[in-house]
Amino acid sequence: MARPRTRSADPGKLGALPASDGAQGPKATLAALLVDTIEEAILDGKLLAGERLNADVFAEHYGISRVPVREALRALEAHGWVVTRPRQGYFVRPKSEEEMQDLFETRLVLEPAAAALAAERRSTLQMQDLRAIVARSQREVKARDGAALARSNQEFHRLLSLATGNSVLISMLEPLGKRVRFYTVAANSRRGTSVAEHAALVEAIGRRDADGAAALAREHVMNTRKAPELPASAPRRLR
Repeated sequence: MARPRTRSADPGKLGALPASDGAQGPKATLAALLVDTIEEAILDGKLLAGERLNADVFAEHYGISRVPVREALRALEAHGWVVTRPRQGYFVRPKSEEEMQDLFETRLVLEPAAAALAAERRSTLQMQDLRAIVARSQREVKARDGAALARSNQEFHRLLSLATGNSVLISMLEPLGKRVRFYTVAANSRRGTSVAEHAALVEAIGRRDADGAAALAREHVMNTRKAPELPASAPRRLR
């Protein structure tokens, strides 16, 4: 019995590709721009989990050959955002409740430690950057711009990780932040309270209150996990 055809994602939802300076060569640069554009669309929720990514459709939309599109899709598969199905092609990766639970467990370990280190080590310039991203997030809350706020949330956590001065922790938190955004982009009920929690965390970091910052970071992660848009935590079964 033939399988029903899956509708291909509409690349028109992604907008135009960003400008390139051509430094990487025409094909490599075009593929890299496609990687960034498609990844951002997945994280923004413009491309949904399970949607098919048809290389021919994307190539026709952007007026380019299939070669850089296929190169970009292979790279996205290597990054974990795209999966392949035999004889069907590329699809946006599915979401998993188990993985989401794993992500929040990992956040509860890493983010309080990062907040404490940031409080101890942050520079004046880093404090300015953290306060600026909180101010931008507050404006996005008022504008009800959920997609922009999700990007700012990811940037806030990236800036906080940089303030730790710990290269290993930074390298762990940056990809974690993207995966968290993939799962929480629809958590609209948390918009205002999440930004308020960020603001309180920044003030604790500004006071160099490591214990207070760690406690606020832990509370922030736990509150996000309880967002009604996310599935409730289930007890983990022993294997």
